[in-house]
Amino acid sequence: MRFAAMYLLLACLSACVSAPGSVVPKGQQIQFAQKATRTKVNGGITGRQYVDYLLQVRAQQSLKIAFKPDNPSAYFNLLPPASSAALFIGSTSGNHYEGALRTAGIYIVRVYLMGNAARRSESANYTLEIELTGDGSTGP
Repeated sequence: MRFAAMYLLLACLSACVSAPGSVVPKGQQIQFAQKATRTKVNGGITGRQYVDYLLQVRAQQSLKIAFKPDNPSAYFNLLPPASSAALFIGSTSGNHYEGALRTAGIYIVRVYLMGNAARRSESANYTLEIELTGDGSTGP
């Protein structure tokens, strides 16, 4: 009984310590040229790495994202402000997103490799085409 409790404690501690250290996040603020509504970002990832692109949005703006990876196991998710629950999941919904964003704040476009490719330390180069339109007003 005592051995089982000690084993469970060690297993929990091991999971807490090793899981976060295996992923190295990167982040980048998305910038638009003055008066531009579109931008293109090129990047690359390897293994369990992911990249977060931060996008400042006003409520009711429309967002379009086209993701073009050279590895079919690469995808992107869209996370709303202050949430870890994705608004859009690329691995189930595809490489294109289009929608009106209800909440103002910083959205995260997270690029990653699926688990099978990440475990094999595969790489992916990609292009993200991002279009953000509308002034954020709700109209009359």
